[in-house]
Amino acid sequence: METSEKKLIYTAGTLKYTSASLFSLFGWLLWGDFVLTLMEAVLPNLMPMLLKDAGASNKEIGFIMSSATLVLSLILQPSFSTLSDNTRSKWGRRKPYLFIFSPFVVLLLCAVPYYGQILSWLTDTAFFNMLLKISPVAPAVLVLGAIVIGYQIFNIPVMMGYYCLVPDVVPKPVIGRFYAMFRVFGTLAGTLFNYFFLGKAKTHLTIVFIGIAVFYLISIWIMCLKVKEGEYPPVPEKKDKTPIFKAVTNYFKLCFGQPYYVVAYIAYAALYWSYLSNSFTLFFFRDGLGYSVDSYGKLVAYGSIVMLVCYYPFGILVDRWGSMKSLMAGQIGTIIFLMLSFLFIHSPTTGIVFTILTAVPTTLSTLTIMKWLVDVYPPEKYGQFNAGGMLVYSIGGVFFGYLCGGFLDYFKDYRYVFVWSSFFRLITLAAAFWVFKNRPKPVV
Repeated sequence: METSEKKLIYTAGTLKYTSASLFSLFGWLLWGDFVLTLMEAVLPNLMPMLLKDAGASNKEIGFIMSSATLVLSLILQPSFSTLSDNTRSKWGRRKPYLFIFSPFVVLLLCAVPYYGQILSWLTDTAFFNMLLKISPVAPAVLVLGAIVIGYQIFNIPVMMGYYCLVPDVVPKPVIGRFYAMFRVFGTLAGTLFNYFFLGKAKTHLTIVFIGIAVFYLISIWIMCLKVKEGEYPPVPEKKDKTPIFKAVTNYFKLCFGQPYYVVAYIAYAALYWSYLSNSFTLFFFRDGLGYSVDSYGKLVAYGSIVMLVCYYPFGILVDRWGSMKSLMAGQIGTIIFLMLSFLFIHSPTTGIVFTILTAVPTTLSTLTIMKWLVDVYPPEKYGQFNAGGMLVYSIGGVFFGYLCGGFLDYFKDYRYVFVWSSFFRLITLAAAFWVFKNRPKPVV
């Protein structure tokens, strides 16, 4: 018994880990992150190109890829996160959402290569043919947009389930190092996709979408079988059913009743609003600098390799500095290099140089944000407070996603993607500093 107790090094709720079982937990969760990131790389990277080829304007691309997606997140994220916090099953409170909704994500990914056939079927149907004719949007754009929206409806609970699972099962003393490895595996997946698949995706659309989708489904289900959730406190029984209006009111009082959390939501949301311009970054390198899609994919992969090298040392740095100081340092460095990119990228060579340089502070920023949320949000209500941040992100993103396309249309220069990203990262920097200065005092 004494030997067994010595092997127990960390706990997370009712879960107890030996060094071997902790290693196994990390392995399966990181594998899950790898396949989720690989799947998430497909639609955001390829759909803007498909939409552009189908005749979509920048505003339409911004609406489909950002605004519409965020409207869905605004509606679904609070509901699913609250349901998940209150779910009690033999599978746990997070894994059921991964199991149930992932097959629908796969089906919609598999539909993308066949959007032409779907459009042909619709035009052969009198009712849909009439709707397509009166629509101001190109028919192919409508079909692709519908696939994106359907995909997001089912992907939101899947991603919510995974990201809330991590704080539930990973011991807090090692969660900073876990998120460092988490970013390594996620970046590795993105690197592999950009280097090997992005340039070939348009010519091998069916193989890329269906192959990655099936691989994703099998891997996620295996991860769910291997990762065990602990026991959670019972959900308090309610004598009377709470009216929907009152339940919504209670949710907003809980999550938005303190300025500290509201400003934290803005810091988190603004960081991701800065990424809304990423849908157009390919067009800057392709149309402005003469990159092919394949060479652009390799350029992004080079930046990702730099991130892979930096993640673990930065994970140690975050543990020493703390998440708030690290987030601010990463933001300052990223803003500086984004503005230098705006001023000095004029050739494929300078594109490579500044992409690699920008990747270094961006690594620190992206690594820190998830640990920062774990430090800021109350652990027992993590899902609901996380949904509060997503709510702010979604409300702003609905507007900003559409505005980003109009912003680029106004300047008629995709170079301004760097200005867009810098502006919102500056907001994150200011909000994170306020949170740092106003953090709750520890109880003595």
